[in-house]
Amino acid sequence: MYFSELYTLAFFLISDMYIDMNRSNSQKSNPILDTRSLGEQVYQYLCNLIIEGKLNYGETLSIKAIAQELKVSPMPVREAIKRLELEGVVTIHPRSRCIIKTPTQKSIQDALEMRELLETFCIETIYRTVNPQDLDALYRILEQMRSIVTRGQGPEEVKEYIRWDREFHTELCRLTKNEYLIKFYREISLHLNMNYIYNIAIPPDIATTYEHHTHIVQALAHHSPDSIGLMKIHLERSKKNVLEGPRFANFPESG
Repeated sequence: MYFSELYTLAFFLISDMYIDMNRSNSQKSNPILDTRSLGEQVYQYLCNLIIEGKLNYGETLSIKAIAQELKVSPMPVREAIKRLELEGVVTIHPRSRCIIKTPTQKSIQDALEMRELLETFCIETIYRTVNPQDLDALYRILEQMRSIVTRGQGPEEVKEYIRWDREFHTELCRLTKNEYLIKFYREISLHLNMNYIYNIAIPPDIATTYEHHTHIVQALAHHSPDSIGLMKIHLERSKKNVLEGPRFANFPESG
């Protein structure tokens, strides 16, 4: 009986070692993905690509191509895309054609209004209690923006600036430490990302945008309620540029 128990124990230990080795090898061969469920990982991966503007609204998603890129089976990709469909981000057509939904006039206006509400609330929440260390990330982002602005306003500069603009507004949300607000802001960015806002708006003046950001952070550093008004002015200007942009009238009014 004693040797039988030892044999059973050895069997389970070897089995666990084998499983761990396979998991480790899988992670090494696929650095894009981590230890969460594959469906969740693929979902977050696709969300990031859309939010960052690397996947465009109106673009067709290929389940096969995504599966090959991530070195996974088609099943978790289908799971992720089904989740995006339920959230109104993609539409699925016959023969598994998946298209990222193009915003309508109504959805653009709704997203801009919600963005204004959320970001104004962020400032109202943090301006009294924010400390200098909390603002370090914003100062680093502003330094990146300043560097870009000094180089000019060519296509490459604007493209690079948009990435830091997205980081700036996301960081303001993070400072609230409100997980629901952060999640909701991310969802809005999924339906109307920063790249798209810039693309459909009146051509941006990134130097002026940089000044707006700088004034907001300076007001926060002094715990000034003026930061709320500065944010409202900044977001109103952004919304006005979109709604008066040359492409906005070409969008369908609603889905």
